[in-house]
Amino acid sequence: MRTFNKNRIFGLPMLFALLIATVSTLSAQKPDNIEREKLQAIEDFRLLFSKSGYRTFQLTKKRTEQIKPQKCIELLQDDGKFSDLVVEQKAIELEKSYLSKQKSQQVKVGNFIEVAYNRIWRIAKLYKGKEVDFQDELIIRLCKAINNYSAIEAARGSITNGRFHTSCFAIPTAAVNTYFCLFQGMEAVENEQETSDWAIKANQSLLDMSYQSWTQPYRKDETDDNPVSVDRFRNHVWWVGGNGLGFRSLIPTAAAMKSIEMMDVLATVAKGGLSNVSQSTVDEAFWTEGFTADGAGWGHGMQNLIWGYPISGTSAALNLIEYFKGTPWAESLEEENAQALINYFRGSSWHYYKGYTPRCLDRGSMAYDELKSEKIKTAKMINTALDSWSASYSAEEQRELRDLKEDIKDKQVEMQGYQPGYYTGTRWFFNNDNLIRKNPDYYNFISMASVRCDGIEMAHNLADRYNFFTCDGATFFMKQGNEYHQAIGAWNLTAIPGVTARQGEDKLIPITNWRGYCSKHNFAAAATSSGKNAAAGFIFEKMNASAKKNVNDKAGLNDPNEIIYGVKVHKGYFMVDDYLIALGAGVTNLQPELDGEIWTTIDQTYYQGNTIEYFSSGSVQEGRQINLQLEDKDLVWAAQEGGFAYAVL
Repeated sequence: MRTFNKNRIFGLPMLFALLIATVSTLSAQKPDNIEREKLQAIEDFRLLFSKSGYRTFQLTKKRTEQIKPQKCIELLQDDGKFSDLVVEQKAIELEKSYLSKQKSQQVKVGNFIEVAYNRIWRIAKLYKGKEVDFQDELIIRLCKAINNYSAIEAARGSITNGRFHTSCFAIPTAAVNTYFCLFQGMEAVENEQETSDWAIKANQSLLDMSYQSWTQPYRKDETDDNPVSVDRFRNHVWWVGGNGLGFRSLIPTAAAMKSIEMMDVLATVAKGGLSNVSQSTVDEAFWTEGFTADGAGWGHGMQNLIWGYPISGTSAALNLIEYFKGTPWAESLEEENAQALINYFRGSSWHYYKGYTPRCLDRGSMAYDELKSEKIKTAKMINTALDSWSASYSAEEQRELRDLKEDIKDKQVEMQGYQPGYYTGTRWFFNNDNLIRKNPDYYNFISMASVRCDGIEMAHNLADRYNFFTCDGATFFMKQGNEYHQAIGAWNLTAIPGVTARQGEDKLIPITNWRGYCSKHNFAAAATSSGKNAAAGFIFEKMNASAKKNVNDKAGLNDPNEIIYGVKVHKGYFMVDDYLIALGAGVTNLQPELDGEIWTTIDQTYYQGNTIEYFSSGSVQEGRQINLQLEDKDLVWAAQEGGFAYAVL
């Protein structure tokens, strides 16, 4: 019986016609200098990934089965099946669940394959680390497992429903890392110095599964015929931003498959992703997810998100450019890329206060937590821009980046000495309908709505399940930065601060709506002095963003939540010195037949102690409950000690 020979290099029979043609061309023609340089760079990448792996943290994620590698070996039978998964596999094969068009069945199959493949990866890591004496029979068992579970996954073919996450992220990552853990053996096969059927098949299976990072899920368009193309990574929610570059194991797969063309595509997509999009350029922008022209960010489409999706895709693009340094794909950041980055560093800093990201700006925005303060999420990107790409910036911009790197250490990001509007003062984010006032003493955030923007995504099985009102004029007041992190768990969700809505929290039914909600009207606008003063206003009437034209995901259209609709209001805001004056007019109940009063909520903030009442006449009293109505034309103010004071005009 042959064992893996440990001193070989690459050359595998490929399944895919595109790559067969590439290999055939390379073998038929003597490569030119640039091609030889690229092939050598790929060999260097292969050596790199065989040592360090890629996205190895995936094995420690909370949702991942945590099982000791030695236990995985004990469960692995001679036929390449894990003993505790045999019954489930029999059911899948008997029912042919892998061919089902039902999402629930495909998700079940995907989760099954993910568990099995992560176990394979754990065993392969033992081989790589020489932590176990791998005899022939264990190598054969492992290869049979690779072939067994890969065959089930491959049998799903072009089925799309239920293939997201496992088929494009989790399984390819486990497969390509397994490949590089078994790197010496894989090279022996590819050099035709290991000819065992089980080894050759395992080699091919690992590459097939890795290649799914480029193929799955199918887009049902022309790019399915040519996944190795720039267009594959544009104009589709599954193939842009974080879903396109951030979570897929693309570059190690390109190295494993020894594909120059894959590397060429990745280099182009990485630079294209470091660019801006706006409402006026959305049709021609490289991505519709990422940096917006005014310094904020979008999620899946014109979604009011600043962190999460926008940064996961663009940081992955920057990381790819880092990988390509010193290779034939290396390029300097062009002005468009460099300016998109620094513009985002400035703009995103407005969506961060004293170590905290304000609620309702990201996935998980409705989750209750009392997070410890953290460095701003752009910190690593700022370091990379400064350390690796400073030549792409002017002397003034380099100084700004150095100042920013230093300033984020205390989690304030005040950038004293810079003119108002850059890091503090007031700023209007047109592409997100957000107005912000930020200074060392306090933070005001107004999330307006228009038909131009989408809302924030909802997923009924995640912490985002109650994002019904987060983009309806939410108005936040903060001094510490974490007031709402602590208060949100007790919120009345039909009375989010600043929102006008029909009451009936108990009637809300969680749904999945990836587009979120917006206003039917186009008017949302603001003007600022860059200092403390600003004015803004919008017309609000809730609309389901899934109802917009040219939306490729309409999962949220079947919305049973009648109570969230049928309210119209005109709202205006004036920031004058340290005052925020919020005005409402034309509050109209368009569906009076529905139960529930129409409320406008001032705030639901963290309770720190008794409330103090102030009267314009000068009297003061304390208590837990107050009445803000005018008493004999005497204006009543209410405040918690050290907090904001509120009054109703």
